[in-house]
Amino acid sequence: MSDPGNRVKAINLLDALQELRDAGAEVVQVDDVRVGVDSYFLDDRNGVRIDGRLLSVPYRFLAIGDPHTMTTALNIPGGLVRTLRGAGATVLITPRAKVAVGAVRSP
Repeated sequence: MSDPGNRVKAINLLDALQELRDAGAEVVQVDDVRVGVDSYFLDDRNGVRIDGRLLSVPYRFLAIGDPHTMTTALNIPGGLVRTLRGAGATVLITPRAKVAVGAVRSP
């Protein structure tokens, strides 16, 4: 997800995560951060942080789950993709048969 106008906020990224979870994503990685049940997004003057780590644009979500279900959920009319595009972001969804999530979560 690109954000040339820096208008995507923490709440938008949280919405993306929630949509993926609701669509059955079993594992999610945002940039190089493995998402856990206690993960959080926060706006700050330098951009958006996840679990205290500053994210870089373009934001990249990797999710393990049914690609068709997740793509459909993200593209529902009036849903996440439309909201992000309304904020000036460009969203690219690339379903893959195989996804490798390399980030690990420290206890």
